[in-house]
Amino acid sequence: MRTPTYLQWYVLVREEKRDGRTIYVCDCGLGYDDILIAYACEEYKRESGVNSEDIMKHAIYNPKSETRTKLTRSAS
Repeated sequence: MRTPTYLQWYVLVREEKRDGRTIYVCDCGLGYDDILIAYACEEYKRESGVNSEDIMKHAIYNPKSETRTKLTRSAS
């Protein structure tokens, strides 16, 4: 049986302020307004090696898009 290492349990989601709103940014760089979705993104990416399109559609911030700092969803 394999013993999990510390890095396997290390979560890389961080909290940031953008345009006066709190967003939760996954290690891949996508930002979400819900911390649970950010955790799901981080976990899916870590386990499969790719991003899930179903999770990515909830992103409100994408640093690779043309509108780097514009949040795409309205405040709830």
